[in-house]
Amino acid sequence: MTHPGVESAGVLASAGNLVFQGRSDGIFLAYRATDGKKLWEYDTGTGILAPPVSYMLDGVQYITVMAGWGGDPGIKNFPKWGITKPGFGRILTFALGGSSKLEIPPFGHSGPPKPAIRINASRETVHEGNILYRTHCYHCHGFNAVAGSLPDLRYATAEVHKQFSSIVLGGARESRGMPSFKDLLNETQVHAIEAYVLSRAEESAHPAVN
Repeated sequence: MTHPGVESAGVLASAGNLVFQGRSDGIFLAYRATDGKKLWEYDTGTGILAPPVSYMLDGVQYITVMAGWGGDPGIKNFPKWGITKPGFGRILTFALGGSSKLEIPPFGHSGPPKPAIRINASRETVHEGNILYRTHCYHCHGFNAVAGSLPDLRYATAEVHKQFSSIVLGGARESRGMPSFKDLLNETQVHAIEAYVLSRAEESAHPAVN
């Protein structure tokens, strides 16, 4: 069996000579355990990191998988890790004879980012923001400000930038999982991070041509 990326989900082996596994590109598969031949696959719409489970109910065997691309590799979104598919998380259950259809809603952005606002920042400030971002932000918002499952800051709107300090320092979005960094950062440092994020949006909107 082959994998499109470095990370894939844990496996489930059944007594019926089957092995089930999800992949980083969202494909959930069943293999024959004795020789590894692929027998079945299903597109779940988002990368999978969790292992599936199997259980019996009223004489029917079910396979359930929690599809969702997150955790350490999914959030950091390292480049060159292969094909990954961030998306909305979902729990899917399969059984022989099942016929339900999965409607996969669109996720992410359809075009390149562009800076929502312009701020005056020196190269030194952007460089400092890069260092601060790598220290405090990339664990959730992605390597080089290219996000995986969580919000991609390069696409932040002008309204978000108006609230940048209150979000990062004031905890304005703590209820949505974004904690306050007031014990780690100050206003000047937050401005530097914002400048770096905007510079990355500019670079992504107008990539250099070699």
